[in-house]
Amino acid sequence: MNPQNLLKNWILPIIIISLGYGGYKLLLKLKPQAKVVPPTERIVPVKIQELGSIATPVQLHAAGTVEAAKQIALQPEVSGRIYKTAEAFLPGGEFKAGEPMLWINPVDLEAALAQTRSTLAQAEYAYRQELGWQEVARHEWDLIEDHSTVTELEKELTLRKPQLDQAKAQLDAARAAVAKAQLDLDRACIKAPFNCRIISRSVELGSQITTQTTLATLSGTDEYWVRATIPVEDLQWLEIPGTTARIRLGKTSEKYVAAEVFALEPAIESNGRLARIVLRIPNPTTRTIPILIDSYVYADLEGRSVENVYAIPADALHQGSVVWLMNREDRLEIRPVSVLWRTRDQVFIGEGLADGEGLIITDIPSPIPGMKLASKQEKKAE
Repeated sequence: MNPQNLLKNWILPIIIISLGYGGYKLLLKLKPQAKVVPPTERIVPVKIQELGSIATPVQLHAAGTVEAAKQIALQPEVSGRIYKTAEAFLPGGEFKAGEPMLWINPVDLEAALAQTRSTLAQAEYAYRQELGWQEVARHEWDLIEDHSTVTELEKELTLRKPQLDQAKAQLDAARAAVAKAQLDLDRACIKAPFNCRIISRSVELGSQITTQTTLATLSGTDEYWVRATIPVEDLQWLEIPGTTARIRLGKTSEKYVAAEVFALEPAIESNGRLARIVLRIPNPTTRTIPILIDSYVYADLEGRSVENVYAIPADALHQGSVVWLMNREDRLEIRPVSVLWRTRDQVFIGEGLADGEGLIITDIPSPIPGMKLASKQEKKAE
């Protein structure tokens, strides 16, 4: 083989390939190496509140409707025509017990009273006259020497006992008739049966009424009732009667009137299966807050005092029964707890927490058990 061809076809390509491979290896050695940095753990900043148990009365909430403790349809006890009414005999008018409300024309009743008095006078005369005959009969009886042959019936007839009984009965009937006529005359003035307010009236001046006529609908003003519903399990915290309450017109209103739970109805509410309690509001018409019948109100109930409970913000409770805690390793712990009761702003926990633990009171977008936390201490819960 020609030496020139050997160099060209074999030796020169081998040299070029060797040089290229050597350059490639050199470039690999000279290439900058990337540093491997281990991933850093995410730390989530949170606010915590140190927990401490307290003793506090149970605070419960209920809602219900106001109703009158007393409400009647007022009807007269005598018939006649109304000839006078009190100025307050209007819807919303108030009366004290025994205060006159309206008057029925008394002319016919006065005439009836005069007639019964005349009959009474005649009965009294007949009775006194019979007493005189009794003296005569007694004298005649004493003149009889032998009483052994006289029967008991003959004795009574001789002494005019039936006549005396008749006269006495007629006298008693006449007296009762006078009393009834006087009572009817007194009833011509219709008075308030109790401290009340007029809800509606059904008659006017000049109306002809009977004992079946409804004059007005009255509601008592000494107290109103509120029939409210609460969960059956909350009854354990109440003293019935005796639990105090605050009645509010609005759910978040700061104004309230004092009330008291005094009764528990024997049946539960059919739709929601809730217990029904009755609260008493004394003297509702004198309060600065207008308490109206049929209005819907809210009640804050103060029940029995409970010890060793934890009051936490309502926002710190998650999924109805779970709280977030920061453990001693500054990591997230998700723990179920036992809720005793709730208010608008707080939740009261009975079991599942301990004094000194850190409650997380800020939101964590994606909470993962064991995630690293950094805390900002809040004041101890009270």
